[in-house]
Amino acid sequence: MHKVGSIAYLMQGGYTSNGNGNDTGNGGPFRLWGLSMFGQASWLLIFAFLSVIACIPRFKREKWSIRNGVLAFFLLWLITDFVFFSFSNFFHRYYLCVLAPPIAVLIGMGLPEMVQAFKEKRKWFGWLLPLSLLVTSIMSILFILHYPILRLFLVPIIALFTVISLLFLFLYRRKEKQGYLPPAIACTLAAILTAPFYWCLTVIWFPPVNSTMPYAGPELATQVQTRSMTSNQETMVAPDASTKAMEDYLVKNYQPGSFLVVTSRSDNAAAFIIDTGLPAVAYGGFVGTDKGLTLSEIKNLVNSGKITYFLLAEETGPGEFSNFSISAYVKTNAKLISPSEYGCGNMISSLNGTASFSLYRFNK
Repeated sequence: MHKVGSIAYLMQGGYTSNGNGNDTGNGGPFRLWGLSMFGQASWLLIFAFLSVIACIPRFKREKWSIRNGVLAFFLLWLITDFVFFSFSNFFHRYYLCVLAPPIAVLIGMGLPEMVQAFKEKRKWFGWLLPLSLLVTSIMSILFILHYPILRLFLVPIIALFTVISLLFLFLYRRKEKQGYLPPAIACTLAAILTAPFYWCLTVIWFPPVNSTMPYAGPELATQVQTRSMTSNQETMVAPDASTKAMEDYLVKNYQPGSFLVVTSRSDNAAAFIIDTGLPAVAYGGFVGTDKGLTLSEIKNLVNSGKITYFLLAEETGPGEFSNFSISAYVKTNAKLISPSEYGCGNMISSLNGTASFSLYRFNK
């Protein structure tokens, strides 16, 4: 069992896999370097913070310049996000994409300062470049070691570029020949970007099944159909015979100027819009619990002929679907359409069978 004060436990962010692809670990200052989080946005995090340190001398010289304002803005952005994601009780891993802009800008501003300080042999500021390279490479290698296959080729590549870069930097310090510096910088960039570049490729090679909670990493190669989804996020995310039959039925009976169908969640409505090109609306917003459309507004739309077909998700757990008054109104005033009427023998179901859907029709 992990001890609360264990450094190893903190470095893992309290990581315990639950197999759903959305582990974020326990809150703490080292959470973003945990096993489930590092590969999403933390590869260059330390390099970014060291880049800020490299900018300090210029910051002092230029006082309140536009450049310093940009530096301060993106530093505050990074610190705010870092604190939030380190201690927040709930978020999804794809939220970490907001770390990318400040990390990119700060490294873009700090790396030239590191190079200049190294060239001028400025006390300890001159060692920030090799230090940033070494720390970033070591952190990347330690993380990749958890992947038996990747460590066979990614670790040697990163290590090779790191050693070559450090060698050129050492030679430059000893002989001060300008020709050593460009390859050193090129190898530095190759060393720190190899692993994150590979992680970016994984979402191309193995597109995430669940588009509502995407993430990057080799784990995508072994994802299952419902990987990283909650039971309330699995509705209508993959085409099947039942869904196609219902869509064909709705298109056949569509009245121009009206909604093709009304449903509770935006991802359900989006699926109909993408598949048919016709308007659909979600009265419950993103997860079906918002007040996108009130009962009064729905009644007016029904009376005006804007709404004819209504797709209801049957409640499967307390609080899963909260717009009970709308559901009650539809069930009382609309006719339940048998799946056999649109050429399907079964009720539309979610992928894991935890929620089912019924189609209703309002008759004028």
